Amino acid sequence: MGTRSNQLYCDNGLKREKVFIVNPPSGVDAIYSLRITQSRRVTAYHAGNFIRLLTIAPDHDSTYEKK
Repeated sequence: MGTRSNQLYCDNGLKREKVFIVNPPSGVDAIYSLRITQSRRVTAYHAGNFIRLLTIAPDHDSTYEKK
């Protein structure tokens, strides 16, 4: 991971949490939940120099429900 990615992941405001209930796609180490507002989270993974967003949950708790 590059320096900018490390800075992003270390930001306490994102409240990054590893998601264990969903298996990551092939070639992806882990899926994470990131806070984008006080009540909304996204699931995402790191891909090279990018963060790929997978879902935007309608509320905080639904981020962790298995689809």
